[in-house]
Amino acid sequence: RAQALLGEIAQGKANPDLQREAVRYLGMSGNAQSAKLLADMYASAASVEVKKEILRAFMISGDTAHVVTAARGEKDPDLRSEAIRTLGIMGGRAELASMYGTESNRGVRGDIIQAIFLSGDSEKLGELARGEKDVELRSDAIQKLGMMGTQTAPLLLKLYAAESNTDVKEAVIQGLFLQGNARALIELSKKETNKQLRREALQKLSLMNDDEALQYMLQILNE
Repeated sequence: RAQALLGEIAQGKANPDLQREAVRYLGMSGNAQSAKLLADMYASAASVEVKKEILRAFMISGDTAHVVTAARGEKDPDLRSEAIRTLGIMGGRAELASMYGTESNRGVRGDIIQAIFLSGDSEKLGELARGEKDVELRSDAIQKLGMMGTQTAPLLLKLYAAESNTDVKEAVIQGLFLQGNARALIELSKKETNKQLRREALQKLSLMNDDEALQYMLQILNE
């Protein structure tokens, strides 16, 4: 009876103000009956905000299957982005990688890259940074690698050395800047012969609160 009453509140039948809280409680209960009720509510709900709350309830309960269903098939772009992001927070690495391989919409692919980053999957981001044909998406994956910490620096430098596209190289510079890697940017600027790219690296170094970067910039000014 309590479960049924909670379901009624979650569907807004008793008190709309309590609906969101009831949806959360259904997610926290984590049982099969609650999961089915939430899934039925998601399918019939007209409100985007209610659907988002249900997605959060799926996340609380660890219900990856229903989040994947929404991430793959949701018609509303905002809700689909929310489902993809939720899947990233839940650590759905395999599901996100599979979705990326079959997705043709460029905007959705960008959402998946963000979710892959949220899931902490540096291996998949590295794969995209090396092999994605779309320069903007590839650059996005590279910058996300930079945001994952200095452990990705060797891969970023390797990508930079093998790359000919200026936009992609600038994305690597941005990635190194985002991880605060002054030493890597200094070494890169010393070897770079392209004036535009060298200027980009130096501009990033000038913004960093780092002693080694400051000494290098003073050295250049004194030359």
